[in-house]
Amino acid sequence: MKVDVELVREVLLKVEKMPFDGAFHDIVDGRSQNEIAYHVMILHETEFVEAMDLGPSWKPIRLTYSGHQFLDAASG
Repeated sequence: MKVDVELVREVLLKVEKMPFDGAFHDIVDGRSQNEIAYHVMILHETEFVEAMDLGPSWKPIRLTYSGHQFLDAASG
């Protein structure tokens, strides 16, 4: 699967806004679960998000410090 930079950005922004409550949240509408899971997995590998592998799906838990720094640099 090809990396979609817009989806990466959208996932990071949505995860940043998620409540830190221990629950899994749906983060992106209008995309397949496969697309979202793949991009969450990649962001986990780059240590921009902490995520959990739930078999066929990856779910984000929180944005890491590196993820916050990346978003700050990208928006500045």
